[in-house]
Amino acid sequence: AQINPDPAQYSASSYSSYGPYDQSNGTVQKKPSKMKTWILITSIAAGVVIILAVCTVIYFMTAPARDYSRAVDLKNSGSYEDAIMVFTGLGNYEDSEDQVVECSYLQGKKLMKEGTYDEAIECFDSIRKHKDSAKLVDECSYQKASALYKKKDYSGALAIFKKLNDYKDCKDLATDCSYELNR
Repeated sequence: AQINPDPAQYSASSYSSYGPYDQSNGTVQKKPSKMKTWILITSIAAGVVIILAVCTVIYFMTAPARDYSRAVDLKNSGSYEDAIMVFTGLGNYEDSEDQVVECSYLQGKKLMKEGTYDEAIECFDSIRKHKDSAKLVDECSYQKASALYKKKDYSGALAIFKKLNDYKDCKDLATDCSYELNR
């Protein structure tokens, strides 16, 4: 006959390596060993470390693509100077170098529209071979001289009109400036 031990007869210390008493089949369940627990915890920790390492590698491998996308968004929103900084930081990734030139062109057009001619001239002058940048340098200079002429700064306007010489009506305006200065 099988003897079914009553857990109440035994002290807690006699069950130190065993788990709770299972009344359904009358046995005491053995606790998992410390070694198995340690292996389980170590395996979980190693899995977490591997997952974090893979995520970190993926994050750094996709960083240029994320920066490029951000720079395109900046360009499309009209933040050309910020876009230039991000594209420049990307070096030769994709067409970043071409994007720097295009953003400089768009920045120059924006500055020209705002009447900030000196800064626009700097933008266009740095990319003279791009599109019509060389012509826009002359146009910005012409607009700047015209603004000076309207403000009656004839000496400032004259200097610019003389440099532009054959551009539009610069010869006539230079003559007018000389006349005004000699009155």
